Amino acid sequence: MFGLAKRAVGLDITEEAVRAVLVKKKGTRFTLAGVGLSQRSSDNDQAAAQAVVAALKDAGATKRDPLVCSVGGPQVIVKKVELPELPPHQILDAVRWHYKETGLLSGEDVVFDAQVLEPTQSGGMNILSVCAPKGLIDKSLGSLQRAGLAPRHVDVAPLATLNAFLTLQRVEPNETIVLLSLSERLPFLCVHNRESLVPLVRYFSQELESPADMVEDIRTSVTYFQAELAAEGSTLRCVYCGKEELFAALNEEMEGLLVLWNLAQPPQLFDPLTLLEWEKSILPPGKTVQGAELAQAVGLAMRAL
Repeated sequence: MFGLAKRAVGLDITEEAVRAVLVKKKGTRFTLAGVGLSQRSSDNDQAAAQAVVAALKDAGATKRDPLVCSVGGPQVIVKKVELPELPPHQILDAVRWHYKETGLLSGEDVVFDAQVLEPTQSGGMNILSVCAPKGLIDKSLGSLQRAGLAPRHVDVAPLATLNAFLTLQRVEPNETIVLLSLSERLPFLCVHNRESLVPLVRYFSQELESPADMVEDIRTSVTYFQAELAAEGSTLRCVYCGKEELFAALNEEMEGLLVLWNLAQPPQLFDPLTLLEWEKSILPPGKTVQGAELAQAVGLAMRAL
Protein backbone atom coordinates (compact mmCIF):
# COMPACT_ATOMS: atom_id res chain seq x y z
CA MET A 1 0.00 0.00 0.00
CA PHE A 2 1.04 3.60 -0.59
CA GLY A 3 3.10 4.97 2.29
CA LEU A 4 4.26 1.65 3.71
CA ALA A 5 7.97 1.22 4.36
CA LYS A 6 9.92 -0.99 1.97
CA ARG A 7 12.10 -3.74 3.46
CA ALA A 8 15.21 -5.56 2.24
CA VAL A 9 17.87 -7.83 3.68
CA GLY A 10 21.62 -7.59 3.11
CA LEU A 11 23.52 -10.83 3.65
CA ASP A 12 27.30 -10.82 4.17
CA ILE A 13 28.60 -14.41 4.10
CA THR A 14 32.25 -15.00 5.03
CA GLU A 15 34.23 -18.12 5.92
CA GLU A 16 33.86 -17.25 9.60
CA ALA A 17 30.32 -15.90 9.99
CA VAL A 18 27.08 -14.73 8.40
CA ARG A 19 25.81 -11.20 9.00
CA ALA A 20 22.23 -10.33 8.07
CA VAL A 21 20.82 -6.79 8.22
CA LEU A 22 17.15 -5.89 7.73
CA VAL A 23 16.72 -2.30 6.54
CA LYS A 24 13.50 -0.37 5.97
CA LYS A 25 13.02 2.72 3.83
CA LYS A 26 10.15 5.18 3.96
CA GLY A 27 10.54 8.18 1.71
CA THR A 28 14.23 9.04 1.91
CA ARG A 29 14.72 7.73 5.46
CA PHE A 30 16.44 4.44 6.19
CA THR A 31 15.77 2.53 9.42
CA LEU A 32 17.67 -0.44 10.83
CA ALA A 33 15.02 -3.03 11.70
CA GLY A 34 17.07 -6.09 12.58
CA VAL A 35 20.53 -7.64 12.79
CA GLY A 36 21.39 -11.33 12.74
CA LEU A 37 24.83 -12.77 13.50
CA SER A 38 25.73 -16.44 13.19
CA GLN A 39 29.12 -18.15 13.38
CA ARG A 40 29.93 -20.88 10.86
CA SER A 41 30.92 -24.25 12.28
CA SER A 42 32.83 -25.32 9.14
CA ASP A 43 33.59 -24.20 5.60
CA ASN A 44 31.00 -26.22 3.68
CA ASP A 45 27.70 -25.24 2.07
CA GLN A 46 25.58 -27.11 4.59
CA ALA A 47 27.15 -25.32 7.57
CA ALA A 48 26.87 -22.01 5.72
CA ALA A 49 23.20 -22.69 4.93
CA GLN A 50 22.47 -23.34 8.62
CA ALA A 51 24.28 -20.11 9.58
CA VAL A 52 22.31 -18.18 6.94
CA VAL A 53 18.97 -19.45 8.26
CA ALA A 54 19.95 -18.60 11.85
CA ALA A 55 21.16 -15.09 10.94
CA LEU A 56 18.00 -14.31 8.96
CA LYS A 57 15.83 -15.52 11.82
CA ASP A 58 17.66 -13.32 14.33
CA ALA A 59 17.30 -10.34 11.98
CA GLY A 60 13.53 -10.84 11.79
CA ALA A 61 13.62 -11.36 8.01
CA THR A 62 10.95 -13.29 6.12
CA LYS A 63 11.03 -15.09 2.78
CA ARG A 64 9.05 -12.20 1.30
CA ASP A 65 11.86 -9.73 1.98
CA PRO A 66 14.14 -9.08 -1.03
CA LEU A 67 17.54 -10.61 -0.33
CA VAL A 68 20.84 -9.21 -1.62
CA CYS A 69 24.18 -10.98 -1.30
CA SER A 70 27.62 -10.28 -2.77
CA VAL A 71 30.61 -11.70 -4.57
CA GLY A 72 34.14 -10.44 -4.09
CA GLY A 73 37.83 -11.12 -4.54
CA PRO A 74 40.71 -10.28 -6.86
CA GLN A 75 39.09 -12.33 -9.64
CA VAL A 76 36.19 -9.83 -9.81
CA ILE A 77 37.05 -6.94 -12.14
CA VAL A 78 35.37 -3.54 -11.80
CA LYS A 79 36.23 -1.23 -14.69
CA LYS A 80 34.95 1.81 -16.55
CA VAL A 81 34.51 1.18 -20.27
CA GLU A 82 33.84 3.91 -22.84
CA LEU A 83 31.71 2.86 -25.81
CA PRO A 84 30.01 4.60 -28.71
CA GLU A 85 26.27 5.01 -28.24
CA LEU A 86 24.67 1.57 -28.56
CA PRO A 87 21.20 0.05 -28.08
CA PRO A 88 20.87 -1.63 -24.66
CA HIS A 89 20.87 -5.19 -26.03
CA GLN A 90 24.34 -4.69 -27.56
CA ILE A 91 26.11 -3.28 -24.50
CA LEU A 92 27.17 -6.55 -22.83
CA ASP A 93 28.56 -7.93 -26.09
CA ALA A 94 30.54 -4.73 -26.58
CA VAL A 95 31.89 -4.91 -23.02
CA ARG A 96 32.92 -8.54 -23.55
CA TRP A 97 34.73 -7.55 -26.76
CA HIS A 98 36.54 -4.75 -24.89
CA TYR A 99 37.73 -7.16 -22.20
CA LYS A 100 38.92 -9.62 -24.85
CA GLU A 101 40.78 -6.96 -26.84
CA THR A 102 42.50 -5.56 -23.75
CA GLY A 103 43.59 -8.99 -22.52
CA LEU A 104 41.39 -8.98 -19.42
CA LEU A 105 39.21 -11.91 -20.47
CA SER A 106 40.46 -15.16 -18.97
CA GLY A 107 39.82 -18.59 -20.40
CA GLU A 108 37.33 -19.53 -17.69
CA ASP A 109 33.56 -19.09 -17.91
CA VAL A 110 32.72 -15.56 -16.76
CA VAL A 111 29.63 -13.45 -16.16
CA PHE A 112 29.37 -9.80 -17.18
CA ASP A 113 27.17 -7.01 -15.91
CA ALA A 114 27.05 -3.38 -16.96
CA GLN A 115 25.47 -0.13 -15.86
CA VAL A 116 25.17 2.95 -18.07
CA LEU A 117 26.58 6.06 -16.38
CA GLU A 118 26.80 9.68 -17.48
CA PRO A 119 27.56 10.15 -21.21
CA THR A 120 31.06 10.99 -22.38
CA GLN A 121 31.87 14.51 -23.55
CA SER A 122 31.84 13.23 -27.15
CA GLY A 123 28.34 11.76 -26.79
CA GLY A 124 29.39 8.19 -26.19
CA MET A 125 28.60 5.95 -23.22
CA ASN A 126 30.44 5.56 -19.92
CA ILE A 127 29.83 2.05 -18.64
CA LEU A 128 30.46 0.59 -15.18
CA SER A 129 31.39 -2.98 -16.06
CA VAL A 130 31.82 -6.00 -13.78
CA CYS A 131 33.35 -9.32 -14.80
CA ALA A 132 33.29 -12.29 -12.40
CA PRO A 133 34.08 -16.00 -12.82
CA LYS A 134 30.86 -18.02 -12.97
CA GLY A 135 32.36 -20.59 -10.59
CA LEU A 136 32.92 -17.92 -7.96
CA ILE A 137 29.31 -16.74 -8.25
CA ASP A 138 28.01 -20.32 -8.06
CA LYS A 139 30.08 -20.88 -4.92
CA SER A 140 28.68 -17.72 -3.33
CA LEU A 141 25.12 -18.84 -4.09
CA GLY A 142 25.59 -22.45 -2.95
CA SER A 143 24.77 -21.85 0.71
CA LEU A 144 21.66 -19.86 -0.22
CA GLN A 145 20.42 -22.58 -2.53
CA ARG A 146 20.84 -25.17 0.24
CA ALA A 147 18.79 -22.91 2.50
CA GLY A 148 16.04 -22.71 -0.14
CA LEU A 149 16.72 -19.03 -0.85
CA ALA A 150 17.31 -17.00 -3.99
CA PRO A 151 18.75 -13.46 -3.92
CA ARG A 152 17.06 -10.55 -5.65
CA HIS A 153 20.49 -9.17 -6.58
CA VAL A 154 24.14 -10.22 -6.38
CA ASP A 155 26.34 -7.17 -5.84
CA VAL A 156 30.11 -6.65 -5.76
CA ALA A 157 31.31 -6.45 -2.15
CA PRO A 158 33.39 -3.21 -2.36
CA LEU A 159 30.65 -1.45 -4.34
CA ALA A 160 28.07 -2.39 -1.70
CA THR A 161 30.28 -1.08 1.11
CA LEU A 162 30.93 2.14 -0.79
CA ASN A 163 27.20 2.46 -1.48
CA ALA A 164 26.44 2.37 2.24
CA PHE A 165 28.99 5.11 2.93
CA LEU A 166 27.83 7.39 0.10
CA THR A 167 24.20 6.95 1.17
CA LEU A 168 24.76 7.69 4.85
CA GLN A 169 27.54 10.29 4.72
CA ARG A 170 27.75 13.67 3.00
CA VAL A 171 30.55 13.76 0.45
CA GLU A 172 31.73 17.01 -1.12
CA PRO A 173 32.12 17.17 -4.92
CA ASN A 174 35.90 17.65 -4.65
CA GLU A 175 36.49 14.86 -2.13
CA THR A 176 38.25 11.60 -2.91
CA ILE A 177 37.08 8.87 -0.53
CA VAL A 178 39.76 6.37 0.46
CA LEU A 179 37.74 3.49 1.94
CA LEU A 180 39.74 0.73 3.59
CA SER A 181 37.87 -2.43 4.62
CA LEU A 182 39.68 -5.06 6.67
CA SER A 183 38.35 -8.57 7.14
CA GLU A 184 40.06 -11.87 7.85
CA ARG A 185 39.86 -13.09 4.27
CA LEU A 186 39.25 -10.31 1.74
CA PRO A 187 40.57 -6.90 2.85
CA PHE A 188 40.25 -4.27 0.15
CA LEU A 189 40.84 -0.65 -0.78
CA CYS A 190 38.11 1.29 -2.62
CA VAL A 191 38.91 4.80 -3.91
CA HIS A 192 36.06 7.00 -5.16
CA ASN A 193 35.65 10.49 -6.60
CA ARG A 194 32.58 11.86 -8.34
CA GLU A 195 34.69 12.76 -11.36
CA SER A 196 35.92 9.18 -11.88
CA LEU A 197 32.38 7.68 -12.00
CA VAL A 198 33.80 4.20 -11.27
CA PRO A 199 35.85 3.51 -8.12
CA LEU A 200 39.29 1.93 -8.08
CA VAL A 201 39.18 -1.39 -6.23
CA ARG A 202 42.31 -3.13 -4.90
CA TYR A 203 42.24 -6.37 -2.88
CA PHE A 204 44.94 -7.32 -0.41
CA SER A 205 46.11 -10.75 0.71
CA GLN A 206 46.91 -10.71 4.42
CA GLU A 207 48.78 -14.00 4.05
CA LEU A 208 51.19 -12.47 1.54
CA GLU A 209 51.41 -8.79 2.43
CA SER A 210 52.82 -7.20 5.57
CA PRO A 211 51.31 -3.95 6.89
CA ALA A 212 54.20 -2.10 5.24
CA ASP A 213 53.41 -3.75 1.89
CA MET A 214 49.73 -2.87 2.24
CA VAL A 215 50.51 0.76 3.00
CA GLU A 216 52.79 0.97 -0.04
CA ASP A 217 50.00 -0.45 -2.22
CA ILE A 218 47.58 2.10 -0.74
CA ARG A 219 50.01 4.95 -1.41
CA THR A 220 50.61 3.87 -5.02
CA SER A 221 46.92 3.32 -5.76
CA VAL A 222 45.77 6.65 -4.30
CA THR A 223 48.59 8.58 -5.99
CA TYR A 224 47.61 7.11 -9.37
CA PHE A 225 43.90 7.74 -8.75
CA GLN A 226 44.42 11.38 -7.78
CA ALA A 227 46.65 12.03 -10.78
CA GLU A 228 44.66 10.20 -13.45
CA LEU A 229 41.03 9.76 -12.37
CA ALA A 230 39.97 12.31 -9.74
CA ALA A 231 38.88 15.89 -10.28
CA GLU A 232 41.74 18.39 -10.21
CA GLY A 233 42.42 19.70 -6.70
CA SER A 234 40.50 16.91 -4.95
CA THR A 235 41.10 16.51 -1.24
CA LEU A 236 41.44 13.13 0.46
CA ARG A 237 39.14 11.71 3.11
CA CYS A 238 40.15 8.39 4.69
CA VAL A 239 37.58 6.04 6.25
CA TYR A 240 37.73 2.41 7.32
CA CYS A 241 35.42 -0.39 8.33
CA GLY A 242 35.62 -4.07 9.25
CA LYS A 243 37.16 -5.60 12.35
CA GLU A 244 38.65 -2.77 14.33
CA GLU A 245 41.37 -4.92 15.95
CA LEU A 246 42.80 -5.72 12.50
CA PHE A 247 43.75 -2.06 12.07
CA ALA A 248 46.11 -2.11 15.04
CA ALA A 249 49.05 -3.46 13.02
CA LEU A 250 48.31 -1.05 10.18
CA ASN A 251 47.94 2.19 12.14
CA GLU A 252 51.64 2.70 12.87
CA GLU A 253 52.61 2.09 9.25
CA MET A 254 49.90 4.50 8.05
CA GLU A 255 51.14 7.47 10.12
CA GLY A 256 53.70 8.71 7.60
CA LEU A 257 51.27 8.35 4.69
CA LEU A 258 48.55 10.27 6.52
CA VAL A 259 50.99 13.13 7.17
CA LEU A 260 51.90 13.13 3.47
CA TRP A 261 48.21 13.31 2.51
CA ASN A 262 47.63 16.34 4.80
CA LEU A 263 44.04 15.30 5.53
CA ALA A 264 41.48 17.92 6.52
CA GLN A 265 40.23 15.49 9.18
CA PRO A 266 41.73 12.35 10.72
CA PRO A 267 40.73 8.90 9.43
CA GLN A 268 37.22 7.92 10.51
CA LEU A 269 35.59 4.64 11.45
CA PHE A 270 32.51 4.05 9.30
CA ASP A 271 29.92 2.51 11.62
CA PRO A 272 26.43 2.43 10.09
CA LEU A 273 24.89 1.53 13.47
CA THR A 274 25.70 5.04 14.69
CA LEU A 275 24.20 6.68 11.59
CA LEU A 276 20.97 4.73 11.10
CA GLU A 277 17.86 5.14 13.23
CA TRP A 278 17.01 1.91 15.06
CA GLU A 279 13.45 0.66 14.86
CA LYS A 280 13.94 -1.29 18.09
CA SER A 281 16.64 -2.94 20.15
CA ILE A 282 17.94 -4.80 17.12
CA LEU A 283 20.56 -7.12 18.58
CA PRO A 284 19.48 -10.59 19.72
CA PRO A 285 19.88 -11.20 23.49
CA GLY A 286 23.44 -11.97 24.52
CA LYS A 287 25.00 -10.89 21.21
CA THR A 288 27.25 -7.94 20.50
CA VAL A 289 28.59 -6.59 17.23
CA GLN A 290 31.10 -4.07 15.99
CA GLY A 291 28.99 -1.82 13.82
CA ALA A 292 31.84 -1.26 11.38
CA GLU A 293 31.60 -4.95 10.44
CA LEU A 294 28.06 -4.41 9.12
CA ALA A 295 28.91 -1.82 6.46
CA GLN A 296 28.76 -4.31 3.61
CA ALA A 297 25.50 -5.93 4.76
CA VAL A 298 23.86 -2.51 5.12
CA GLY A 299 24.99 -1.47 1.65
CA LEU A 300 23.65 -4.72 0.19
CA ALA A 301 20.22 -4.17 1.73
CA MET A 302 20.12 -0.63 0.37
CA ARG A 303 20.61 -1.97 -3.18
CA ALA A 304 17.05 -3.32 -3.11
CA LEU A 305 15.46 -0.17 -1.66
